[in-house]
Amino acid sequence: MTNSHVVRDNDTAAILTSDKKTFPAKVVGRDLLSDLALIKVDGRTDFGYVKMAEQSPRVGDWVLTVGNPFGLGGTVTAGIVSAREREIENGPSEGFIQIDAPINSGDSGGPSLNTNGEVIGVNSMIFSLSGGWSGVAFAIPADTVRSVIPQLREKGTVTRGSMGAEVQSVTPEIADSLGADNLHGAIIANVQQNGPAARAGLRSGDVVTSVDGESIKSATELTKKVHAMAPGSTIQLAMVRAGNHSSLNVTLGQLPHEPQQSQSGKAK
Repeated sequence: MTNSHVVRDNDTAAILTSDKKTFPAKVVGRDLLSDLALIKVDGRTDFGYVKMAEQSPRVGDWVLTVGNPFGLGGTVTAGIVSAREREIENGPSEGFIQIDAPINSGDSGGPSLNTNGEVIGVNSMIFSLSGGWSGVAFAIPADTVRSVIPQLREKGTVTRGSMGAEVQSVTPEIADSLGADNLHGAIIANVQQNGPAARAGLRSGDVVTSVDGESIKSATELTKKVHAMAPGSTIQLAMVRAGNHSSLNVTLGQLPHEPQQSQSGKAK
């Protein structure tokens, strides 16, 4: 697997191994939202491989990253996990693992590994004003990889449910402005006209606190749950509107296949 932005719109790719051999590969599928792509290498079947981690990393855990910075060749760098489920503007709605291991142009698509050699994420982008490494890098979490890759293998694309609404996490400041100190969840920032949320009666300013009876603490949690469900599924949302608790059902639509954009910059 690699990043979608690495293979771009190509149907084929060339794979250069550490022993300087080149193999042709086919792009099986790309997912622009998660920035993941699946490729199939032809001509050899005995490549070594790394395993996906079963547990999410903790903030402060050591992380090793592998890539090809500036075309120098296979390179390993080290750092720590700085944050989990990091939400950045125009980034994947599922959130990133933020790490401080040096990642530069050429590192995209390489694995981020824990100290057991298990993949906790896939290097995706850096945050930089200069274009160089600034100590802030992002990896696509292993949980996202596990949900995306099987669909790419099976059908070449990823299908996600959609409410047709923009959401953001309830911060202490937002909770205070609503007069509810201990309020957690996702506040509806905007509702798409004639979309699933609008048809169900959701409004801007509603705070969603649970999905199908399971509490949510952030916009990322709500988005993950919605995206994991098939279009046409119905979910029950518990919410707070103008200080009053209520619930409603939303029949999900399908999330469009929109390209991922970022003001941070791809590691490429």
